[in-house]
Amino acid sequence: MNKAYFMSFVFAAALPAMAVEEQYGDLFKGVKDGALVSTNGASWATNGATVAPTNSNTAVAFETADNTPIGLNVTADAADTNTIVKVELQVTLADVGKFADLSSGAAQTAFCVCTNSFNAWNGSDWVALNEVPAGIDESQPTNLTVEISYQDMKAESPARKARFTVGDTILVTRDGSSPWVNLGASAIATNNLAGFAINGEGIIAQADASVMLGVAEYAGVKYGTISNAVEVAKKAGGTPTVEVLRETDEDVTEYAESVNIAAADDVPVKVNPVGGAVTPKGVDSGASGEYTASLPASIATHVSAKNLQITLPYTNKEVKPDSVKIDTTTATFEVRTASSVLKAASVDGDKHLTANVEGLHEYLAAHAASDYESKNVSSSTISDALAATRDGENENGLPLYQSYALGIAPTDSVKPVTVANDESTTAITVEIPSLKNVATSKSGDYNNIKYVVKKGDEVISDNTDAGNPISLPLSTGSYTVIIDMQ
Repeated sequence: MNKAYFMSFVFAAALPAMAVEEQYGDLFKGVKDGALVSTNGASWATNGATVAPTNSNTAVAFETADNTPIGLNVTADAADTNTIVKVELQVTLADVGKFADLSSGAAQTAFCVCTNSFNAWNGSDWVALNEVPAGIDESQPTNLTVEISYQDMKAESPARKARFTVGDTILVTRDGSSPWVNLGASAIATNNLAGFAINGEGIIAQADASVMLGVAEYAGVKYGTISNAVEVAKKAGGTPTVEVLRETDEDVTEYAESVNIAAADDVPVKVNPVGGAVTPKGVDSGASGEYTASLPASIATHVSAKNLQITLPYTNKEVKPDSVKIDTTTATFEVRTASSVLKAASVDGDKHLTANVEGLHEYLAAHAASDYESKNVSSSTISDALAATRDGENENGLPLYQSYALGIAPTDSVKPVTVANDESTTAITVEIPSLKNVATSKSGDYNNIKYVVKKGDEVISDNTDAGNPISLPLSTGSYTVIIDMQ
């Protein structure tokens, strides 16, 4: 009976090691519902092999023909290069009995079980890894993860290595020196995975690949986290520079004493100001206002105000976008109530005013400053401020949220007045001057805003769009105009 060899090839496509929280992009999926599938530019070549779903229809049983492997070729560009490609398999692992000579092939690396040992092909020889533990055999599929590192692929010193994980165990070389197997110079011309192959007989239930995205770079090598890059850079001595390549949740402050942190203007970099809390300028700590904070020189001189993201100790506050300024090692920025607080506030039952959150920030700052700027602000206090009726001197008597939704100030009157030069002979025409431009000034939270005319409890009309003139009957009586927002 033939057993299975699992081989990775380099023709054209990429994967990372584990650290804090690395980011991955999908490369392909190779098996689904008991069938071989082709996705994202990856396609199978069965090469005469027998392929059929298992009885459970969740995996694929295969037997290759004439020592010709089935292969999954990858032609799509990877989400990133010079990083790490990870292929996750669920396969049966049976002892092949005899090592295959792969020296004449294009295999970048391969994996097999032989003589009760896990083994990896390095391009010229088989390298013995851990002994096979009890419970790993051909009776059922086992999780096998193959990681191939292309992290140091400089033209002058290309380096590639592979790591294998069976179940939850990261395999190491037999001398215990390293989990990584250095791969030889064969097929070294590319820096991405182009496919893999399986030769022999067995079952495969999963064949998925993903590519680690480079988050930071040091000395031309990409890493999946900033901390990984910093760890390597610190060994160089002096004050090396680590460049942040893409947005990440990592805070770089703790690395600032040992390395320089650099980034392009379009790459956000998170910083916790020195001392853990910012120093307010003229306001109580936690209240909205302008703040200052000290920054480590190793960050401030390499990161611009465009991409510096200040981490605040207040969950109900945020740094206003585009408010950060850096002067040498001092940052100034404006703290305001967090947008999440405004989005969670509700009025008129369970209505949330989210059509224009930036507009709501500006409106509350202008018309409900004490509540909006408070260090104790919450969605509940904002809800109360918006629901409060503004019926003070020179105010219009509407709840604040209604004035906001209409696009007027709480001091703008909504009292109907007779239009000048009313020429109607069948009605009295009135208007609300402050709402003439409501179609363009409204917040967008209410789609339909109409005038409802009532005489006592009787509805006279309810179909006049807000902003338009209102027709009142000529008959005597007292009429009320209500602004209805839906």
